[in-house]
Amino acid sequence: MKGEFLALFLFSSWKLLVFDFSSSVNVSDDNFAMEPPTPPTRTSEALKANLRAVNDHLEELKTQWEEEKTRLLGEKAVLEDAAGRLNFQIKNTKADMKRASEGARSLATAKTNVQDVSTRVDSVECFLIVHIACRN
Repeated sequence: MKGEFLALFLFSSWKLLVFDFSSSVNVSDDNFAMEPPTPPTRTSEALKANLRAVNDHLEELKTQWEEEKTRLLGEKAVLEDAAGRLNFQIKNTKADMKRASEGARSLATAKTNVQDVSTRVDSVECFLIVHIACRN
């Protein structure tokens, strides 16, 4: 490019630098960078350090997650064991209630049978009393 050329650069410190190339100068793309120089916080070493810090933090989080997972799996096993014991107790209690209910029905049947026998004995007694009274 030949002719007048005015270059403006804006840096991160908010300073505006103006260069006036009014003389006839050959300006090629190789001579001037289109972007301002990279600030020190963006250098490859800084980025590598940041990446290492992020990776270290990620490893810490992974370790914490593994510990939490192990703890939760332990709690899960304890809860499953307790649930199994409770289910066993419920099953046994239901069986006991069924036996008690059957026993109560058997007892009720036995009471009814005793009452029937008692009624029949009373009837036989009355019959015998009447029969003996009639003979005398």
